[in-house]
Amino acid sequence: MTVIGLFFPSFVSMALYMKLSRDTLSRWQTLIIRYGVYVLFNTLITQIVITYLLGISQVEETALKSFPFFVKYVLIALIWAVVLPFMEELLKKYIKVSIKISTDKENK
Repeated sequence: MTVIGLFFPSFVSMALYMKLSRDTLSRWQTLIIRYGVYVLFNTLITQIVITYLLGISQVEETALKSFPFFVKYVLIALIWAVVLPFMEELLKKYIKVSIKISTDKENK
């Protein structure tokens, strides 16, 4: 149950990201890095929600072995798994960063 709770919601994020961005992620390295980032953010945000909003402190890995907590954790993680790709697309759409590097020879 621990592996399902920690890693499955990020598959949902990956599927939604690929659907929203119409990106096939042709390189396997990019796919693994993106999945790892989703696992990190999804787990972090879910832990923050459980600790600060639900008030359940001292949560350890063994807590995912109890079914009631596992269900709560997975539901919260799935909600964030759906929200994260939409937030990423909104940030990509409205926030752009560009960097221009030039030398003195190019300016003259």
